[in-house]
Amino acid sequence: MVTFKLCTHTKFFSGFFIFAVVVLSLALYLAYMWISNYFFSDNILGTTLIAWTSTKVYLTVLFCICLILFVDGIVVHVDFMRGEYSSKMRQVVHDHMEESKTYYDKMSLKITDGVSLAVKEHQQH
Repeated sequence: MVTFKLCTHTKFFSGFFIFAVVVLSLALYLAYMWISNYFFSDNILGTTLIAWTSTKVYLTVLFCICLILFVDGIVVHVDFMRGEYSSKMRQVVHDHMEESKTYYDKMSLKITDGVSLAVKEHQQH
């Protein structure tokens, strides 16, 4: 569940993030699940195979993921409406975007002015 939430809320995927999600999270979990099924206890022998071939397990996991995302959305919404952490972070991001826009607009103006000056000089010669 946590891995799914990280993947859906992450804006930029780096090589390390993909390695951490695939190898350190999913691969270790799957390896533990299959190894423990056969070596650590006779009480659960065959449970993993049944879980991987049952539709009910997949539907239960899908339901849990949807429920967690729904509850998370409500918590973020309530937090935002009360002016707590999420609204402050959104304001910081918005201010940074406005600041960056002004910065890049100034750079664009200089580049455009430089091009227009070069064109004017070329036309005069």
